[in-house]
Amino acid sequence: MAQGEAVLVIFRHGTRFIWQFFGC
Repeated sequence: MAQGEAVLVIFRHGTRFIWQFFGC
């Protein structure tokens, strides 16, 4: 299981989601 990869993807998606949510 690629834990590091999963965390990286989640972190990137989370940051993008937060950026869009706050950049509205």
